[in-house]
Amino acid sequence: MRAGPIDTVASLLAHAHQLEAEAAERYADLAQQMQARRRPDLAEFFHKMAAIEQKHASKVDEMAENLELPRMAPWEYGWSDTEGPETTPLSAMDGIVTPNQALRQAMENEERAVRFFEDVAEVTNDATVREMAATLAEEEREHISLLEQWLARYPDTEPGKDAAVGHAG
Repeated sequence: MRAGPIDTVASLLAHAHQLEAEAAERYADLAQQMQARRRPDLAEFFHKMAAIEQKHASKVDEMAENLELPRMAPWEYGWSDTEGPETTPLSAMDGIVTPNQALRQAMENEERAVRFFEDVAEVTNDATVREMAATLAEEEREHISLLEQWLARYPDTEPGKDAAVGHAG
């Protein structure tokens, strides 16, 4: 998923911060989309996910408090695409019209984030980076668990027909 190993704590934390900050922004975007589609329960859920991601970014900042993180241009991050692993490309946001689509896209994002951190842990030569990346991957798995619960509430339906599906909050 990446170009080369992340072998320093500073580099891992720089990547983690960017990943979490971008995810917070996109969850806020999804919340707005669900609000516009008159899905206040899902809008609230995505706002909650944005807050969780922002807390993770703050936690990464705290972990990096005594380190000088590398400053990277957007194209210098080790993502396999122009977007971070945990974000929906802006071009794809308009295609999300149902709650199921929004939740599935969020699930894919979280799964990519897990794979990113697992990849870092697998290829790094630094034991501390390996341990930190494994911990970060586990935090992303917790998000997947939350999304699985919500997906059970919103089974796949055709666009426009999911309004009849029960949405217990």
